[in-house]
Amino acid sequence: MNERIKELAKQAGFHIELNWDHTDWHSAGHSPLFEKFAELIVRECAQKLENDGMVEVAMEIKEHFGVE
Repeated sequence: MNERIKELAKQAGFHIELNWDHTDWHSAGHSPLFEKFAELIVRECAQKLENDGMVEVAMEIKEHFGVE
C-alpha cells in the first residue's frame, strides 16, 4: 500500500500494524473509520487541485463528497 495512504489511514484511526490485505475490517473494529479515511483522501486531493490553481474543481469535488 502507498505510504501516503497508510499515513492517512493512521490519521483516521486505523491500526497500521494490521495486515493490509485483511478483508474483514468490520470485525477488526474499523468500520466507523472508513468515513474519516475517505474524507482525508478527498481533502488531500482537493488541496492538490487548489495548489495547482484549480480551486473551482476542488470546491466541486468537496461538495460532491460532502466535505466542508
